[in-house]
Amino acid sequence: MVDDPYGYPNSSARLVQFFKILDEIKLRDEKALIFIESLELQPILSQILKERYSLPKLPLIINGKINGKERQRFVNEFQEEEKGFNVMLISPKAGGVGLTLTAANNVIHLERWWNPAVEDQCNDRAYRIGQKNDVNIYTPVAKHPLNEIPSFDIVLDGILTKKRALAESLFIPSELTPEDFSSAFNPTNSTERNITYFPITLSESYSLGTGEEFEDYVASGLFSSGFTVRKTKKSWDFGCDLIAKKDTSIILCQIKQVMSDKALSEGVEEIISANARYASQEPNALALITNAKKITRSQMHLAKENNVIIVLGDSISNYGLALSERLNQI
Repeated sequence: MVDDPYGYPNSSARLVQFFKILDEIKLRDEKALIFIESLELQPILSQILKERYSLPKLPLIINGKINGKERQRFVNEFQEEEKGFNVMLISPKAGGVGLTLTAANNVIHLERWWNPAVEDQCNDRAYRIGQKNDVNIYTPVAKHPLNEIPSFDIVLDGILTKKRALAESLFIPSELTPEDFSSAFNPTNSTERNITYFPITLSESYSLGTGEEFEDYVASGLFSSGFTVRKTKKSWDFGCDLIAKKDTSIILCQIKQVMSDKALSEGVEEIISANARYASQEPNALALITNAKKITRSQMHLAKENNVIIVLGDSISNYGLALSERLNQI
């Protein structure tokens, strides 16, 4: 038993806000899904919730330790309950897929997950066929007492917001095979639309996750600078990740993401190889675009020998402008 189920949350600004939200949900007599990653905190929070809201039993917990049969039993029990206030605690990774929990129309992300796609999948547990009520999504965020100092929660929320906006706003055009290249820039086949570009910092680029997310960021930056951009097929790109066109110039681009402040030791040979594959289309330039601050001496030598444009991490906020400037120098 928790000695003080009301006083314990006061040790955390995020918990204070969390319980304010939950108190309102209780007044509306609705159910909530609480996503929390810490396996140690899940049972403690479950006990606090039981005592604070006088629940008849401990709230159910779904995490990676719960087997499939037991997990389904928990889901059925939660779904079949009569109307009224209740909560379920879920680990984001364990609850991201495969659950239908439309008995709840409130989702609270008490602990954030670094990948916004995982959070969106968690939200989808309530946004399912059969949901009859509006779904409310809550993300309690702690702020530093001095507003000019960003808290961890604020920084993380900003990163996730940018990542989610990038994923939702990016045009994501049709992928190309080399055989499609000749018709790739036919306006009648265009699949682009206007996008909003969200510049990021170098440190943020290290946490974008997969290389594909970084490719999407580069593509959106080029697009915002007036380039027509196409992504190539991941399994058949021959060393070329993006094909960019501006005016009469066609540029084959290899995109490389590093996850820390280190020199890049690959990439130039890949885009040189791609040039041979796409030679019949007469590309005007080859480019290696990376968030690395520098590349190794051997890579730089190879780039100079083969006229490969290098765009480094110091241009992270405006890759499109940097590529345009390099093109003008050819």
